[in-house]
Amino acid sequence: MKKYIIRVFLVIILYFFASNLYADVCGYKELKKINFIRENQTIAQFDSGVADNEDLRTRGLMFCNSLKKGTGLFFIFDFPASKAFWMKNTSIPLGLIFVSADLKVLSVQHGIPFSLEHIVEQEPVKFVLEVNHDESLKIQKGDRISIGNL
Repeated sequence: MKKYIIRVFLVIILYFFASNLYADVCGYKELKKINFIRENQTIAQFDSGVADNEDLRTRGLMFCNSLKKGTGLFFIFDFPASKAFWMKNTSIPLGLIFVSADLKVLSVQHGIPFSLEHIVEQEPVKFVLEVNHDESLKIQKGDRISIGNL
């Protein structure tokens, strides 16, 4: 009986380890840890799926019904330029955090579910992080990010 309990316990531990190892954000398997830094203090941290090609960037978070707290989708563009997003087929209120090539937050904007109105950043953007709107409220223009692997 004792061996059986130990085996069940080990299976449970392995299950939780494996589920974290293969975690994803709305179907995006590759994950990055994005830290937001203000005055040398980490003020927010997100485990984010990665959209680094045209197909993934086009899909974004469309048809994703929810985002776990502390997660998001990190868009990586080939070169810095003005960027526009919309919320077509996106049911989650989002905060869109536009970031320059030098890892500085340019703006934080609100995405309204299903809106076709463009959300535009005129400054050259290299990265955008989409997170739950409420979690974006602590991020400010001028904050910096660091990007790490999970």
